[in-house]
Amino acid sequence: MPKETSLEPEKANKEMDTPSVIDEQTSLYNHRFLMDAISLEFAKSQRQGLALSLILLDIDDFKTITNDLGPAAGDKVLVEVAKIIKNSTRDVDIVGRCGGEKFCVLLPNTHLKRATAGAERVRNLIISRLFKEGQVSFNITVSLGVSCISEADTASARDLLEHADMSLYADKQRGRNRVLYKKDTPEETLSPTAPSTPTSPTSSRMQDASVMQYGAKTLSALYIQSIRALVNALELKDGYTATHSYMVSHYSAALATKLGLAQDLVEVIRTAGLLHDVGKVGVPDGVLKKNGPLSDEEFTVVKTHPVLSIKVLNDMVFLRKELEIVRYHQEKYDGTGYPYALKGDNIPLGARILAIGDTFEAMTANRPYRKALPVETAVAELKKCAGTQFDPKLVKVFLDSLPEILSTRQIYLEGLRKTVALPQFSTAEGQASPPPVPATN
Repeated sequence: MPKETSLEPEKANKEMDTPSVIDEQTSLYNHRFLMDAISLEFAKSQRQGLALSLILLDIDDFKTITNDLGPAAGDKVLVEVAKIIKNSTRDVDIVGRCGGEKFCVLLPNTHLKRATAGAERVRNLIISRLFKEGQVSFNITVSLGVSCISEADTASARDLLEHADMSLYADKQRGRNRVLYKKDTPEETLSPTAPSTPTSPTSSRMQDASVMQYGAKTLSALYIQSIRALVNALELKDGYTATHSYMVSHYSAALATKLGLAQDLVEVIRTAGLLHDVGKVGVPDGVLKKNGPLSDEEFTVVKTHPVLSIKVLNDMVFLRKELEIVRYHQEKYDGTGYPYALKGDNIPLGARILAIGDTFEAMTANRPYRKALPVETAVAELKKCAGTQFDPKLVKVFLDSLPEILSTRQIYLEGLRKTVALPQFSTAEGQASPPPVPATN
């Protein structure tokens, strides 16, 4: 792209190099300069009939990073994200930090389609980047909103910025970790008068006032949305754990429903299934992706993941019931489990339910070291371990209900935006199954 389309190059470059317009932490342009640049570029684009697009990017769950790993880790993430954005853009583009964990890219002479593709490229680069803090390795996700001067109702520089901000806000509401622009965003999401949403995502003071009006249930839902982004990041880490977590959530909730539990408890168990493996963000990739049995030392590392999950989730006071299930989901009915060697009914009911859903899903899904086992093999293994690893009464209910649970044949995982086929019996119900082969968990 010709550089003449940028902000009065020679004069602007002199001004841009002064400390007053540079964000010290990231070495990008600061909020003050960005606001002036957006106004000037908008006026120039209108005057010359050129395209102009804007991208806003916000790091998802940034507070979780700083709370769990410390401010220094958050600073490293900011600097690295700034580098990725800067290295992914043209010299003519204007890249800055709006403040906090929010960044802006102004793209002169760029239409919406190209800007959206660029935003998606930046998102993919960031989510595939492995961050490290001490012994902890982790991935992050980002949400992006895009706007263009050619969009309807974009009559001013302020409109250009607000449309991108509204799309970014809608992205957060939908579960984060995606690129949206105004056409993707329903009017009820964009409307400042829409019920149960802050009137302006750009005003932290108004957001705080709105959040104070939320009940505990709504706040809990917001926390779960944040954690979904973390769960989805696990998909990048090993290509398996995120899908596994959603499927464990599905099976566990199905068993809880068959047991006749109250709906609010079913939802607690469903959420616990989704969250039970988030501690694996702290397990080295070489262990998670190992193509073969784990050594004793490696298995010891894996056994820390329930405790790591609690560390990740501990500040989320609205998830107290879910945390209890996550903490104990690797306990065994005979007391030989971990991390606390609880026995029988001393293990919370939700954790006993989750243990069955977790094991069934693990056996009937492809793993790094083996292909999925037949449903009949998984059934035989659950029967074999009833009374030792699992609560025998719960195993009976689960197995009695299994044909119905699998009858839909596939389910759509909204959080991952993909459809997953459910495992199926290889023989007709009521016919003799082949002799089972013991499964390896």
